[in-house]
Amino acid sequence: MNTYQIRFNKNRGQAGRGTMDHVWRVFENGKEYLFKNYMNTYQIRFNKNRGQAGRGTIEHVWRVFENGKEYLFKNLDITVPVKSEKDANGQDYNIVCKGYLTIDRDTSTALIGAKNGDKIHSESNQTSRSFA
Repeated sequence: MNTYQIRFNKNRGQAGRGTMDHVWRVFENGKEYLFKNYMNTYQIRFNKNRGQAGRGTIEHVWRVFENGKEYLFKNLDITVPVKSEKDANGQDYNIVCKGYLTIDRDTSTALIGAKNGDKIHSESNQTSRSFA
């Protein structure tokens, strides 16, 4: 049986400590491995400005934020637990969940599940933009 210890990588980004994305130190039988976060946190909002320039078509009703990047979708399919929270401005609300995002571009659907690639990924036209 293997023995595991998991620690937060306080020195990430420094020489020999992985990139800033390598947030976990995992020890397996004394050997150290560096890992990126295994799940992302997603904030989901209704797109109040849909149909306007740079905000998707009138059908792009969902804004999904992943690691500072905003995606616009027509549909959502979330198979992990969700909760609500107030946004940083204290006036708007988000739906929040942890998981893996798979994009179905044919239907413009954000699929957020417990495992990477829970749903089939296909290519087509889905609108996205960076968010600062």
